[in-house]
Amino acid sequence: WRTGLERTPREAVPFYAVIAAGIVLGVGIDFSPLDPIKALFWSAVLNGVITVPIIAAMLIVASRPQQMGAFVATPGQRILGWTTTAVMAAPTLRLISRAATQSAESRASVVSPLKYWHAMLTAMDAMSVHRITCCTSSS
Repeated sequence: WRTGLERTPREAVPFYAVIAAGIVLGVGIDFSPLDPIKALFWSAVLNGVITVPIIAAMLIVASRPQQMGAFVATPGQRILGWTTTAVMAAPTLRLISRAATQSAESRASVVSPLKYWHAMLTAMDAMSVHRITCCTSSS
């Protein structure tokens, strides 16, 4: 693919198509009934789960001289990398084990903090609307 914003859309059609698809997807999500706070929460959870195998794969590749040549990871970098992987893997494994062993009632408690924050944001939104209407009324 030819990429870069310095190219015209005719020179980099797939590049600009990806940007356009992202914009359309974002606008579509904006008009959907999807709760943005829940989406943010679950995307962070998914990011944490996916990161562990990605870091592990990168460390394996970075440790191989036949693939990295002169840029192979030093022992200190490998220790730090595997420590990071272990620290991130611990809560991920705990999340998976709890999800596998909990009942449906217990799983519903995970959503409880989201409901609390949603209620707070709704209340704050209502207060700001009240402030705007009381301050702009012509009484």
